[in-house]
Amino acid sequence: MELPGSPEHAELNAMECCALHTAFVKNPDTAAGLEGVVSGRELQILADEVKRVDHLMFPPNPLISTVYFQMATAELQRLEHEQGGLSCGHSVENHRKALRAVESRFAQPIN
Repeated sequence: MELPGSPEHAELNAMECCALHTAFVKNPDTAAGLEGVVSGRELQILADEVKRVDHLMFPPNPLISTVYFQMATAELQRLEHEQGGLSCGHSVENHRKALRAVESRFAQPIN
């Protein structure tokens, strides 16, 4: 599967990684529900990757896209009622922008 922007790789920038890390921390039920998409071990690896880096590049993969899309969507819903700053030091609005970018980049086309 080719993702928009590059057929060779998909990328997450520092803000997107931070926002997705927060998504995994704050939405454990959503993450647990994704164990039907990938294994628990693979899910933990995906969560750990966005925690440890400021930039992530990986081969296009529909399963990874689904996980990151679903986590971004869950975190955007959670942030609907958040105001001010987050424990990472970023603003809620910066995370919202990053999560919307993740949703846009990893949305799966309907066949």
